[in-house]
Amino acid sequence: MHDNICQDMELLKDIVMDELNVKTVEIRSNEEEVVHLSAKANFKSLGSKLGKNMKAAAAKIMELSFVDIQRLRAGESISMSLDGIDPFDLALEDILIQREEKEGMAVANEGDITVALDLHLDADLKREGLAREMVHVIQNLRKENGFDVSDRITITYSGSDEVAGAVGQFQEYIQGETLCTSLERVDAVDGNAVDLEGHSVVFDVEKVA
Repeated sequence: MHDNICQDMELLKDIVMDELNVKTVEIRSNEEEVVHLSAKANFKSLGSKLGKNMKAAAAKIMELSFVDIQRLRAGESISMSLDGIDPFDLALEDILIQREEKEGMAVANEGDITVALDLHLDADLKREGLAREMVHVIQNLRKENGFDVSDRITITYSGSDEVAGAVGQFQEYIQGETLCTSLERVDAVDGNAVDLEGHSVVFDVEKVA
């Protein structure tokens, strides 16, 4: 990634984090940290030059290293030798670059920019995801019950230990977002059953008189 692109992305980090709801944005100049790069021969470009030697050239191009590919992308050429013909210069237009995302990554590329999303979720992120989904569910229940946006509510719920762990860690956030004055877990509750990130949870939402 070019330095000026990195600088522009640094200025946009906060916007990206807010719009995409991600925890951190790391900007790196080395694409190899998130993808495996490999090259295949561009038969359209090389075929007319190499003729019957095209097959041998294609095999050798597949052996190009990450550094070789980066040199070509930077506008350099690489001298390549094959048995029976004079050495020739390999340029960027002579190869097709392939990107294979590393395990646990979702990767997209456009020109000089490669974006990778780390799909690994630790326990804290899973609990935070549950808490955010809980807020979404409670907000919908408020609307379904016809509550005013300023109404205070109380919530009792029954759910798994994983859900209770998320509530325990993010209770202040959940109550603040939903105007909830009391959030209590019980063994059983008569209310609205929902699926919360694969966990069955029952909520009873009441307006504070």
